[in-house]
Amino acid sequence: MTMFSLRPRKVDPKDKNPLVEGIVTLDPADSTREVVLNYVHGNIQLSLTPAAIEGYRLPASADVSINMPGKALSAHANLTNYVTTSKGSSDHP
Repeated sequence: MTMFSLRPRKVDPKDKNPLVEGIVTLDPADSTREVVLNYVHGNIQLSLTPAAIEGYRLPASADVSINMPGKALSAHANLTNYVTTSKGSSDHP
C-alpha cells in the first residue's frame, strides 16, 4: 500500500473546523482504497473495495463514516451497473 499525506498550505482563520490533513491510500494496483480527512474537530473516512469491472478496476463497494461535533454518521454502498464508454463513442451522448 502507498499512502499520501496532503496538508493545506494555508488555513483560513475564519474557518471554525479547518482541514488538518488528508490521507489517501492506494493499493499495489493504484486503486484508491481509503481517503481520510482529518479536521481540527473530527474526521471523515471513506473506504473503497475495488473489483475488475469490464476490464477496469472500479469501486465495487464503499463505506464512509463521518465524525464531527454533533454529527456521527455512517453509510455503506454497493456500486453496480457501471456503463463504460469510450471517448467519441456514438452509442452514448
